[in-house]
Amino acid sequence: MAENHPLPNDGTPTAYSDWPTLIERAVDDVSRILRSEAHMFQTSMGAALEAQISNTVTHLTIIAVMISSALCILGALILLLHQWLP
Repeated sequence: MAENHPLPNDGTPTAYSDWPTLIERAVDDVSRILRSEAHMFQTSMGAALEAQISNTVTHLTIIAVMISSALCILGALILLLHQWLP
């Protein structure tokens, strides 16, 4: 990825003798890095949030099933006592 630049008379490369261009490239590089980091953070946060929501829905479903089974067992016990003790 090394670029060959023609050397001027004083021996410094032309790409590095132009400070505004160098600063512009540095700022552009930093902004691209920050944008990619923000995108990666957003992606990882989205995946983590999706996993947390899935986990919460699973736990709520388990709790709902447990409550309904407890109510069914309670109803069965009431009917058993009703049949057993007339």
